[in-house]
Amino acid sequence: MIAALLLTLLAAQSEPPLRIALITPYPQMVPPGLARFEREHGRSRIDLELVTPNSKPARLERAQIIAFVHNSTVFTPEQKQALQRAAARGALVTASFPDLVEQRMGLQAETAISLKIDEYWKNGGAENIAVFFALLYN
Repeated sequence: MIAALLLTLLAAQSEPPLRIALITPYPQMVPPGLARFEREHGRSRIDLELVTPNSKPARLERAQIIAFVHNSTVFTPEQKQALQRAAARGALVTASFPDLVEQRMGLQAETAISLKIDEYWKNGGAENIAVFFALLYN
């Protein structure tokens, strides 16, 4: 029994982190929520790129999930192309405003997940942002 539990824990630790590109005008909400997620689910589960004007396109292109939360960010052409390549490769795209993301970025957001995620950000707080990360992680 203990051996099986240890093997499960070791397997979970060896999984590569989920690469998330998060685009939000509320970066101050992220550290407490991410810290809570890590306390509940373990460290190194998520490799988060909080997208800024200085984000490297190569890092954005590796994203497995692209989350646009109340987005009003203006991207460089290189960043926009990197996000489009990530989506074309199969990255999940979520958005508070799916129509706007499609219009501005040419990306299709997954509507059902996007609606769930938006509620966590509307309500704010570390607990809700931790649940946001858990939803994406699972």
